[in-house]
Amino acid sequence: MAESKENPKVLDPGKAFDLAIKKGLENPEEYMYMYTKGGKNYFKHIDTRKYVKFNDGGMVRKTRVY
Repeated sequence: MAESKENPKVLDPGKAFDLAIKKGLENPEEYMYMYTKGGKNYFKHIDTRKYVKFNDGGMVRKTRVY
């Protein structure tokens, strides 16, 4: 699957968290909102550094660690 070529943008973090929580983000206090790209909001876990992303279809897990 090809990555979106659009540049990342930053939403209001409160709005990004509200949307992600509605889509199933559990323990939001353990995540940082990072950016939005390709219609997906990306969050990074504060301890594990693993990314999760949420889109219109629900949650998709990413396990990239930086």
